Amino acid sequence: MRPLTDTTHKTILSVAGKTIIGRIMDGITENGIRETAVVTGYRAEQVTNYLRAEYPDHEFRFIHNARYQDTNNIHSLALAFEQLPLDDDILLIEPDLIFEPAVLTRLLRSPHCDVALVDHYRTGMDGTVVSISNGVVTSVIPPHLQQQDFLLPKSTRR
Repeated sequence: MRPLTDTTHKTILSVAGKTIIGRIMDGITENGIRETAVVTGYRAEQVTNYLRAEYPDHEFRFIHNARYQDTNNIHSLALAFEQLPLDDDILLIEPDLIFEPAVLTRLLRSPHCDVALVDHYRTGMDGTVVSISNGVVTSVIPPHLQQQDFLLPKSTRR
C-alpha cells in the first residue's frame, strides 16, 4: 500500500469515504460489542488517537507490539493473550479487512462454538491458507510451508 502508508497507518486509509478500521468498528458496534482490545505496532499513536477520537464511548485496551517489524500477527495475538482474561468469547479480526457488518452478524449468530470466516484462495493472495472438508478446517498452511505450486493438482505440479 506504499506510498500511502509511508505517513498513514493502513487501517486509517479511506476506502469509499470510510476508513478501514472505522468500517470494522462500525460493524463491531452494530453488533453490540462495546469492549475491544487492539494490538498496535506501526504508527501506534495514529491508531490509538483515531479510535479514541472517533469512538469515545467504546472501551479500548491497547497492547503494543514493540517488535512489530520483526514479528507477525501470531506474536501480536500472543501478547494480547498474555494481558487479557481468556474466560469469555473472543472475536479476532485482522485490521485490514473490509466486510459488511451483516457478515459479522452472521458469524456471531452461528450455532457453532468455534467459527472462522475464510475466503476462497485466489492467485496473488498471501498469508496463511486453510484446507476445509465438510465445513471443518482440516489443516493450516502458513506461508513458509507453501511451495509455489502447492495448490495445483498433483498431476500438474512440476
